[in-house]
Amino acid sequence: MVSIRLLEYGLNHELQETEDGHLVISPYVTMWAEGNYYILAKREGSDLLEHFRIDHMKDITLLERGVDMIFGGFNPSQYARQMIFQKGEDKERFEIECDLKMWQEIAERFGKDAVIVRKGFSSITVKITAIPSEVKTWVMNHLKDCEIISPKKFREEIQMNIMDAYKKYCT
Repeated sequence: MVSIRLLEYGLNHELQETEDGHLVISPYVTMWAEGNYYILAKREGSDLLEHFRIDHMKDITLLERGVDMIFGGFNPSQYARQMIFQKGEDKERFEIECDLKMWQEIAERFGKDAVIVRKGFSSITVKITAIPSEVKTWVMNHLKDCEIISPKKFREEIQMNIMDAYKKYCT
């Protein structure tokens, strides 16, 4: 087991430190993902596997205790894909209508996860399979060039974001 202090907490990590300010974990594997090294580990007293960025750790102390091991069909690359690359989100399918000039940027950003389903004179309709936060960021950066067609719930979320920004900047 290892005792650590974190400089910053990752996504979905509520830090529950011990009285001396340290977090005790049982490390399982070290991995490289999205340009950073991570330790996949279980917190002491928990059965959940979590990831911690190594560059956000300090005051690391090796403890003279046994390590809680994980057995079974655990696959680190599947964990990294779901929890680090996809930020714990499931992929969804989005339909977006865009200005024709956006096709190359869409292809570069979403690759094989984007399929042009209709091409008009000045616009294209694209089906994208990706995590919602990734599509939301992209759409918010291209508001004047694209429009969410579906899913309806996602379209309404974008509308609310635009309305909130409008209220903030235009009232």
